[in-house]
Amino acid sequence: MIKQLKFVLIIVLLSSLIMPSSALAATSISVIVDGERVNFPDSEPIIERNRVLIPLRGVFEKIGAKVNWDKSSETITSTLHRGNEQKQVIMKIDSKFIHEMDQNTGAKSKISKIDTTAKSIGSRTLIPLRAAGEAFGYEVSWDEKRSTVIMKKGDTLTSKKSSFQQYQYIQSDTYIPDEFEFEVFFLTNEQRVSNKLTPLTLNANISNVANIKSKDMLINQYFDHTSPTYGSPFDMMKSFGLNYRAAAENIAAGQNTPAKVVNGWMNSSGHRANILSSSYTQIGVGYYYGSNSNYRHYWTQQFLTPFSS
Repeated sequence: MIKQLKFVLIIVLLSSLIMPSSALAATSISVIVDGERVNFPDSEPIIERNRVLIPLRGVFEKIGAKVNWDKSSETITSTLHRGNEQKQVIMKIDSKFIHEMDQNTGAKSKISKIDTTAKSIGSRTLIPLRAAGEAFGYEVSWDEKRSTVIMKKGDTLTSKKSSFQQYQYIQSDTYIPDEFEFEVFFLTNEQRVSNKLTPLTLNANISNVANIKSKDMLINQYFDHTSPTYGSPFDMMKSFGLNYRAAAENIAAGQNTPAKVVNGWMNSSGHRANILSSSYTQIGVGYYYGSNSNYRHYWTQQFLTPFSS
């Protein structure tokens, strides 16, 4: 398959419960929250990939969180109030990414990448316990001798140290990045961190524009930074209300996985320079697929530093 990469640069103005693999799924697993045992009347916790997964409502309701299940989108939204704090944790079935939103910080939140996802097994919905507990500021530990998970309330709803990689995220009222777009974001920040650079913040408003750019390339069958619909990347960003003092764009086509596209960019000097630039603080990622297009897979990264930074 033909694969292409392009970049453009401009500066203007000046988220584990790890057990030995010998652990048996049939072993009865206990969960203790703040000294009290949690009852699971309908189904028991299980072990998958050396992680404990628990029935959805048991632990969340034990800590006082309200749980909402959206069947159509397979999304679990849990909200917990404690004193002046309020936090919302969002998981999706089979998604590697958890959205943690502190209600006191507006649109700013965090995205964590986990290694075992929430599952639907028959009529049961199971969630990874360590990820869920730490998301609400709990210390989570495993007592192997007793096959028991122990959760202790933290001083705040924010975990002192997460067991999972997490980065800052600015949400949007109109756009939620998909699994591939989140993955490209995490892979991009891995490259920055390994080169001792500050991780970028994922801005879903920028991802919306990047997604539209990828879709535009597919629909109009072109591969270029200049869109016949929106003009240059910088004109396009401004037309969607993105104001910046520095900005850049990477595009690619043909790569069918996030790992392949990030690897391709990192092996191209111009794209690599954009990814590893200290001139930008935020990123948006857009992916679009179409089976009847030249390259099928279209990718866009847009980088910027807003005037307020």
